[in-house]
Amino acid sequence: MNVSGAFQPHMMPPGSLPVRCHVLRPDQATILEDYLVQQLPHCYTTIQQIRDRIEETGLSAAEIVANKLPDPGAVMSGDFGEILALYFLSTERPEVTTLIRKWRYKQDRKKSAPLSDIVILHRQNATTISENDYVICAESKQKATPGTFDPISKALEGYTEDNMGRLARTLAWLREKAIDQESRPAIDYITRFTQAGEVPYKKRVLSLPSG
Repeated sequence: MNVSGAFQPHMMPPGSLPVRCHVLRPDQATILEDYLVQQLPHCYTTIQQIRDRIEETGLSAAEIVANKLPDPGAVMSGDFGEILALYFLSTERPEVTTLIRKWRYKQDRKKSAPLSDIVILHRQNATTISENDYVICAESKQKATPGTFDPISKALEGYTEDNMGRLARTLAWLREKAIDQESRPAIDYITRFTQAGEVPYKKRVLSLPSG
């Protein structure tokens, strides 16, 4: 599914911040919901891990996946908003991108994953460094419950932090997690973005507040 295609541009009123605004198309709500339901488990675990745990525990796939998901509330709202933004931004790109499902690396399902909210990578060639490689980093904030929390100001704060170095720390953290859990090709893939060397890559940092 082209997630970004499920939304339509919305004209902001005069005097608003110079940001893009998108509204879900009415006829896409159920389609998008079904798509995200299918994708959510893969953001927290892998098919192989689920199969291994089924064999080792005798539990169902639903029980194993449920044990990975955050409880309803602020963390769940934040995770799901980040996941929606991840797929939205990736389907805006014409190139083949690598979506970093960082929720797989959470130490505590009841807490948000650390550092940058969303990371998308593109390498023109999986084994050769290119100046056409790029990273997209986004800060996403949601507000699911009443209160004084202002997602727009918090998203802008996160945007500033990413521009000031948090993205670099995030990429280093992702490499550490890859060494712990991923294959050698996956480690080498992320290493390219932690060690730019003589061939720089493009960086795009975004802020994505949400209601």
